[in-house]
Amino acid sequence: MITRLDVYFLTFIFSLCTPTQSANLNIAFVGDIPIEELLKKKQIFKLEYDKYEIDNKIDLTSIKDTEVFIFFGIWCHDSQREVPRMLRILHELNIPPHQISLIGLTSKKDEPKNRAKKLKVINTPTFIVFKNNIEIGRIIERPSMSLEKDLSNILKS
Repeated sequence: MITRLDVYFLTFIFSLCTPTQSANLNIAFVGDIPIEELLKKKQIFKLEYDKYEIDNKIDLTSIKDTEVFIFFGIWCHDSQREVPRMLRILHELNIPPHQISLIGLTSKKDEPKNRAKKLKVINTPTFIVFKNNIEIGRIIERPSMSLEKDLSNILKS
């Protein structure tokens, strides 16, 4: 016979399992993440990537000489919106994957190589553009105007 105490105990045990399983699923998205893996395994990112229409009137050809670090959290709604858009822009500009660092963060903004701490990343997403290993600009959380316009301004600086 199951008592009320048994029900409380089982409820408590199952409640402990659910967050742990969820955390374990998300741990794979902390640190360096291949773009293809993110788009394949996280549907919300793929949907935004597919539907985003790039503003082709803005010249971003000088981005080819840069590196872009993308710090984000799969749990972050701003990341779910902006990261796929940035990836789409970079793809359309034929930026090779070795010039893009896609770095997943925990909700505490941690990742195994501590780049987020070194670069003082506080919010997600944070897009940092480097030229010759020197930071030339960043977009934090959401663009001021649009990703394309903000990138253009960074590249002109």
